[in-house]
Amino acid sequence: MLYYRFAINDYPGPLPSKLVMPDGRVVLPEYSPADIIAAGYVEAPPQPSVQPYEILDWNGYDWVVTDPRTIESWKEYRIQEVSKCRRDEEEDFVYGGTPINLNSDTQARIDSAISGLERKPAGSTVWWQSGTTFIQFDLPGLEALGVAAFDHVEACFNNAKVLVEALQACTTIAELDAVDITVGWP
Repeated sequence: MLYYRFAINDYPGPLPSKLVMPDGRVVLPEYSPADIIAAGYVEAPPQPSVQPYEILDWNGYDWVVTDPRTIESWKEYRIQEVSKCRRDEEEDFVYGGTPINLNSDTQARIDSAISGLERKPAGSTVWWQSGTTFIQFDLPGLEALGVAAFDHVEACFNNAKVLVEALQACTTIAELDAVDITVGWP
């Protein structure tokens, strides 16, 4: 439980390790309800839960929750959330039943491997590792992986574009909150 002293506009907190009574006596814990009241403490109302963007404050007798968001700041925040979702979804790629972390390094390695195989004799192969799985690719197989990876990344960007446009069209915070940025990903 949290307590405050109304007379001095105290911020709620736990009771101190000792109470000083108006007559100067010091009372040590196991305080009685009468001791708490006599020392000027009042039980604070339960602290409300708040969203990460909200500010919790105390006005001297009750909790106050403030939402500092503006339409512009919240719109920018939600657009940044879409970008984060896009990056996460882009990396979550499965090819031929094998999960591949399709980050920018992996995409560059696919392109490099294709370029390398193009300079090798026909029928040459390369090994690709994803976790503990090794996959052998010839040039057409590696090109198919490259196309699938490209299509996956492009689908992620296309969905991000749709979601950002939906967010940009919003005129209220409630509308921004109603846009579900978890849908439409490949």
